Amino acid sequence: MSIIIFVDLKVSNQRDYIERFKINTDLISLLVSRGQEQANMIAPDFIPTEDVISVTEPGVLLEEYIRSNARLIIIGEKLDDFYKRALLQVRNYDRYVRLTVVPVLDHKNIHDFFSQVKMVYIYDRWL
Repeated sequence: MSIIIFVDLKVSNQRDYIERFKINTDLISLLVSRGQEQANMIAPDFIPTEDVISVTEPGVLLEEYIRSNARLIIIGEKLDDFYKRALLQVRNYDRYVRLTVVPVLDHKNIHDFFSQVKMVYIYDRWL
């Protein structure tokens, strides 16, 4: 089971692109590096170095969700209509899809971020 990082990386504005690229790389590196620590372990079946997938193209989100058997999609801040439609396609495929929007991360709220990811990753809404 994996986690998909879904960030809008279309080049519409150079400054916005750089900020969104930084969000994407920060999320990936945070989940991979800190996710290996015992205090930040998301779940026993989650292997941080193998189970973090970045998807930046809305057209491949559903395909990657199915292929990877993802358990959670983390959404990086703002999304345009194409990205929202891609999420809707996933929701239509799996009505129990787990989604969470990442807050602006800093050193003060990293523990809260991991707690939220852990809760959403593990929690089964249909039970």
